[in-house]
Amino acid sequence: MIKNQKVIIVTGANKGIGFALVDQLLTHPLNPKVILTARNQIYGENAKKKLIEKHPSQKEKLYFHQLDITDRKSIENFSKWLEENFGTFDILVNNAGVAYQSDLAYKAPTEEIVRVTMGTNFYGTVEVTEYLLPLLAKDGKIIMVSSDNGELHH
Repeated sequence: MIKNQKVIIVTGANKGIGFALVDQLLTHPLNPKVILTARNQIYGENAKKKLIEKHPSQKEKLYFHQLDITDRKSIENFSKWLEENFGTFDILVNNAGVAYQSDLAYKAPTEEIVRVTMGTNFYGTVEVTEYLLPLLAKDGKIIMVSSDNGELHH
């Protein structure tokens, strides 16, 4: 079990905001252990590889574990691995999410789009947070990443 360093989890970190956040955390003065998660094993491993190539001296601080926040078994596997390897964690950055880039600005979303979006961006985020909460350090933090698309009105 690793102690004495902050442990930060970033969900959905194989690209975009999550990837950029992990990139920044690897050189942060706090010197945290950073856990990059991704729904897709290959994409997550590739993201970790790119970050190690960019920051070779930070290799020992970067971890990857597959995590699909819409799959309870995946959440259970991640939680078990986290507890076995770190015991607790200090910060959870809930970044994983989906956004359809289509002509939704001009027409109503389909039932499938609503189901997948709500299942991931709301229910999946809630479930992974509730599942990991028992492992959160007493002074830990949970950070929710969102966008203007998450607004209820414009």
